[in-house]
Amino acid sequence: MLDALVIKALRAILPLATAVITPTQPPAPKPDVTTYIPSPFVPGKIPTKQHRRRLKADIYEPPGAPDDVALPVVINLHGSGFCFHTHGDDSRFCAHAASTLPAVVIDVDYSHAPEHPWPAAIEDVDSAVLFVKHFARENRKQRRRHGAIGATGRKEWLWDSDRIALVGFSSGGNLALIGSTRAEAHGGVQASVAFYPSTNLDEDPYDKPQLSPIKGAAGGTMPPWLRKMLYTCYVPIETVKDRKQPLISPLFADPASFPPSVTILTAEQDSLAREGTRLADRLEASAAYKGSVVHWQAEGQGHNWDKMTQQGSAAAQLKDEAYALAVRRIRDAFASVAIGYDDVREQEEDEDEDDADDAQDESQDVPPGARSPSQLGRRSDAADSRPPSHSRSSLNTSTTVAGRDSLSRPATLKSPKL
Repeated sequence: MLDALVIKALRAILPLATAVITPTQPPAPKPDVTTYIPSPFVPGKIPTKQHRRRLKADIYEPPGAPDDVALPVVINLHGSGFCFHTHGDDSRFCAHAASTLPAVVIDVDYSHAPEHPWPAAIEDVDSAVLFVKHFARENRKQRRRHGAIGATGRKEWLWDSDRIALVGFSSGGNLALIGSTRAEAHGGVQASVAFYPSTNLDEDPYDKPQLSPIKGAAGGTMPPWLRKMLYTCYVPIETVKDRKQPLISPLFADPASFPPSVTILTAEQDSLAREGTRLADRLEASAAYKGSVVHWQAEGQGHNWDKMTQQGSAAAQLKDEAYALAVRRIRDAFASVAIGYDDVREQEEDEDEDDADDAQDESQDVPPGARSPSQLGRRSDAADSRPPSHSRSSLNTSTTVAGRDSLSRPATLKSPKL
């Protein structure tokens, strides 16, 4: 109880402290569109308000007019210590990735402890991936039926459900790594990029290296007492005894469950650098992992260093290098997957598939128990595993509005060790 009260008090102080310690930055880019994702997300169904959380999603699109090529999608997860409401801090990275990949980049908020402890955030990441895959498919159907101008009144970019990457910073890096291992829940992603992630929540914060940025470097230090509070709020020891579970600490996940491309970027003077390095080393040494892993380290920098750089400094140059590496790794992962596009020769095939989908949608209105949400999820995954030429289309999203917190119910994701 005391930990939760302290965290809530720090939420009020954090924006003021951040403004004081952060060097002056250029104005943050604004998202092109903001929408909300229900969690848990079940394709074709919208849970009642009492049974869902609403995840704010800022969407960044590449410059220029949309064409008929389906763009890949990058889902970004911000750092928060699992508890702080800092969604939007990664806007510069999101805009950069959208324009340079190019891709549709979705900066997704997720549920925070103590109001929504583990595994709510894991379920939210699953929902974000399922949403992207479902939206990409429905968008294709809408464009075929109603033309290129979607319900928003403008031509929209198409999304490619076969090219999805998860990116995260700090605690968001933890969630991105875990989310990338959950192919059985959402069908899988092609790449995962984690900036200074927490990978071992089983290790006592007082046992982690106590480091500080070198003189002239960027970044900060999180005291072990605060990290311990954050971990306690996110994974209450009263209900979760084993923090080595792969859905809590990705360091202990099965190497074979990770996607084809994993990139881990650490900061040398960050207390989390050691565990991030250990995960990269574990994947590199594993015969079970068949993909590509890259570990890159920012020499001398502290935690969250890329958000605290001065223009023209060595730290700013390192940030540019890190962002360029992340984009290059994602682009290389996407390059191994064919590009989705509209092909008029496939129209008859699409119509047949859409008719079959409509029939299945109608069959959902059957007495309770006829089809479970898990069955619906599996059906969606199968649909989204089609050849990439089927991964195109449009959705009704709202224009940018003020942010709101995730709300409502406790998580439903089950773990055998809970």
